[in-house]
Amino acid sequence: MTRTELPPYAAPARARAPAGPGRPPQSYVAPSGGGDLAILVIVNVTVVFGMWLGHGGWTEISAGRAGFFLGVAQLTGLYASLLALAGITIAARPAALERRVGLDRALGWHRRLGGTFTIVAVVHAVASVIAYADVDQIGVVRELGSLLTHYRFMVPATIGTGMLVVIAVSSMRAMRRRLSYETWYFIHLNAYFAVALAFGHQLTAGSDLVSDHLARLYWIALHVAVLGVIAWSRVGGLVRSIGRQQLRVKAVVPESPDTAALYLGGRKLANIRAEAGQFFLLRVLKPGLWWQTHPYSLSAAPSDRSLRFTVKQLGDASEVMTSLAVGTRVALEGPYGRFTASTRTPGRKVVLIGAGIGIAPLVAILETLGVDAAPVVLFRARTKDDLVHLSEMQALVAERNGAIRTLVGSRMQLAINDPFSAEHLRQALPDIAEREAFVCGPESMLQSARKGLTGAGIATDRIHCERFWY
Repeated sequence: MTRTELPPYAAPARARAPAGPGRPPQSYVAPSGGGDLAILVIVNVTVVFGMWLGHGGWTEISAGRAGFFLGVAQLTGLYASLLALAGITIAARPAALERRVGLDRALGWHRRLGGTFTIVAVVHAVASVIAYADVDQIGVVRELGSLLTHYRFMVPATIGTGMLVVIAVSSMRAMRRRLSYETWYFIHLNAYFAVALAFGHQLTAGSDLVSDHLARLYWIALHVAVLGVIAWSRVGGLVRSIGRQQLRVKAVVPESPDTAALYLGGRKLANIRAEAGQFFLLRVLKPGLWWQTHPYSLSAAPSDRSLRFTVKQLGDASEVMTSLAVGTRVALEGPYGRFTASTRTPGRKVVLIGAGIGIAPLVAILETLGVDAAPVVLFRARTKDDLVHLSEMQALVAERNGAIRTLVGSRMQLAINDPFSAEHLRQALPDIAEREAFVCGPESMLQSARKGLTGAGIATDRIHCERFWY
């Protein structure tokens, strides 16, 4: 077994951006729940079903084989469009949604919506071809050709639907692991274009919208509303960041051979209202890089003078981030996430569990905890070089009557099969059942830690997790 316990030592001076720590900005405590969002969803689902019923959908579905498939095609077409709109709305990361449910949970909904859309869209396409083939009394292949050549906007709608299916498939966990972040991001950017391609087909071929002016007005208003949310959340946030904050790289401080701390400075940073533990989407305003964003967590409590992110070289983009020149202009979207100390039960002690670069938001959270938290940090790393910000955390836990324990080595080197099992967690921290847990790291580590923590007696509502965004 390879277990490295680093001895405690006097608190060293902390590495800071050249301008000093500054004062903390105004924070935003995210409310929980989302009942109003659920009402909004239910209302639109009900309205769409009512449109279908009001236009004879149930009667049609009971009128023989052709009527059945035509009714199914109409209903699934409406709901496929609704699912696509919901998906791109969530992808736009509107503040009203993120602050209520958290981006991690919202993106989980987004992935499930993508899978559901794929099924509903395929059913719509197949049912449509079968229905019209029966009406025209020709084969399905010939009918497919007829639909593509004789119906307005059918070709762009088919292309748009195909694009959305590809996007949904790329969001599946098994597929996402095989794609670089840049490829995945570029694929998903096309979702907005794909929905636009299908819009004309809906208005000209959708029987629920062609002759019913009220339904048509509702459908157009729904799309305009979604467009407004996207413009405000994505474009508006970017414009505000570039125009108001005018962020630039202040310093890039190496923390290990493949990891660096990136310090940003700018104007009116207090207005960002970020909390320690949250993350941003960072965009480098340079040719070839401006079009893509990359998610990074704050690795120090934010101040009105600087923001710090810790970046590990995991690909081309992160290598660029760790070598940015001082003065390089950047833009931020965010903050996102509810992985903050404000979710902690007041007065309860804390255990922080991190693996690799997942330690970054935990360093920031640790900085905001008081002495009453008596924080214990469990830091898992493959090599000693991966123990970034270790001296900083040692100083922070010493100031807060806490402790830090490290476990270093690959799985092959470790005799412990599961270092986060309930048994090992209780051995490392006998009072763990009385604590609140903050966990950040790869998905496999999160699952193992959650299982171990619940087995050790911590209730699920006292386990706060931050998954890697991509």
